[in-house]
Amino acid sequence: MPAVEINICYLKMCKELMAIPGICTNLLSFISLRHLSFAVRDNEKAVLNAVRNCASEFAYASLRLKNCSKKINMATVRKSGVAIGLLPIHWRACKEIIMEAVRTHGLALRHAPAKLRNDKEVASLAVTTCPEALQYCFPDCVGDPSIVLKAVQGNGMCLRFATEYIKSACADVVLEAVKNNGLALSFAGEAMRASEEIVTAAIEQNPNALFYALGPCRRNVLIVKKAVSRDGLALRFAHKSMRKNIEIAFAAMENKPEAYQYVQGAARRSRELALVAMRNWHKAYSYIPKCLRKDIQLAILAVKTNTLFLKCIDEELKNNVEICVAAVKRNSWAIRLLPIEMKMNKHVVQAAVNSNPLVISKIASFYSSFRGVRNFPEWFIELQKKHQILGKRKRS
Repeated sequence: MPAVEINICYLKMCKELMAIPGICTNLLSFISLRHLSFAVRDNEKAVLNAVRNCASEFAYASLRLKNCSKKINMATVRKSGVAIGLLPIHWRACKEIIMEAVRTHGLALRHAPAKLRNDKEVASLAVTTCPEALQYCFPDCVGDPSIVLKAVQGNGMCLRFATEYIKSACADVVLEAVKNNGLALSFAGEAMRASEEIVTAAIEQNPNALFYALGPCRRNVLIVKKAVSRDGLALRFAHKSMRKNIEIAFAAMENKPEAYQYVQGAARRSRELALVAMRNWHKAYSYIPKCLRKDIQLAILAVKTNTLFLKCIDEELKNNVEICVAAVKRNSWAIRLLPIEMKMNKHVVQAAVNSNPLVISKIASFYSSFRGVRNFPEWFIELQKKHQILGKRKRS
């Protein structure tokens, strides 16, 4: 057993040694004050060493030292600002101690009395250390633009703790807030949310801040284009007139092809835009309007991406050989989704079998169960023989 552990065990068992402050002072980094005698807990030097090592040791100090020793109270908050909650009420009302506490941790302000929470010097130091301390400040401080400015420079979302006057009239404070966090625009006043300068700064930091912009800004081409060029999905927050703009739609899809789902009007009916979406996003065909579903090139792109789109293409195109061949080349088992005429088409069946010879058994069972066909077509019999021979060669 290490020597230190032997000493600790010995101290716990020996009451006489535990009553000697001089010995215990050097061992306070290994043993808590609660295990020591009252004589040690009432010794200023011993308690001072203890709280410098761990602020929570203040709780085990004698009542006399808690109430009378400014040095011990100061050392406690210097070690941990939030430990101010352990201090007696009269020491929490001391500005010097509160200043030391908030210098260590700004949230210590919540334990300060009302008078000091309304003190601008204390509040300023607290929000500099921890911006969230603004929520514990009293009205005089929360309404001071200089204090709020310090808070939002550290955390823009702290704007929500400011007064309505600052949110609506202090453009410089709101501007700093949205530069730090674009979503802080949600806490700004209506006049600020309609300001082009502030909205632009917000979307530069976070494009999704466009959601909180008011009407005129959501209809502004330059602002919306800047937002979608940074994050295409921000298009969903733009005004309807902007979603119909082909130029903005292209800018959004260049960044995120998935933005096609938010495109509306003439832009949604644009064949060029649909082609870009189809080439870059596998779900795009689900959002293509009916007027474009008769386009053969778009249908081929769709089935090459996902053969399940055979269910979505226009009825007139379901019997198109080129589309069906493209589908079975992508997935030979897609032949099950084809209409009867295509299942009997030589080119389609050959493409499916070339892609996967195992599908030939499925086609054979279809032919045998189909009432209109009593005998297999000659080309199919030849295809079966060809793949049987190839199968034998592979096995040998």
